[in-house]
Amino acid sequence: IHDEDPELVERVFERRRRRMVEATSEGLDGTPTIERVAAVTSQLDALGYLADFEEASDGTFVINLHNCPISAVAERYQHACTAELGFITELLPDADVTRTMHKSAECGTCAYQVSPIPHDQAHRC
Repeated sequence: IHDEDPELVERVFERRRRRMVEATSEGLDGTPTIERVAAVTSQLDALGYLADFEEASDGTFVINLHNCPISAVAERYQHACTAELGFITELLPDADVTRTMHKSAECGTCAYQVSPIPHDQAHRC
């Protein structure tokens, strides 16, 4: 696909991200961050990522992905990882989401730090 149309790879992963968001987002508007983190993690787990999350005492979360069902593709195309991060950030718009571990960097897992933004700072311009 890349040899024929390099932009198609990006479009394929963007379409996958949108489908994941649509499959997960129903009923999440206005729910607490922990419920949205649980929904994101559940969707990723259902897709084969062997996902779980932890809540820290400071109110932050870590989403762990112990497997990558598309690792062979992700090693070649960074679009896969970008779409994964985009999926998480779109469903957690009131949080800062940062990838802290990455399988492609020879870590044993991918991990995302989720730091809820205080409500008084969430809508700053």
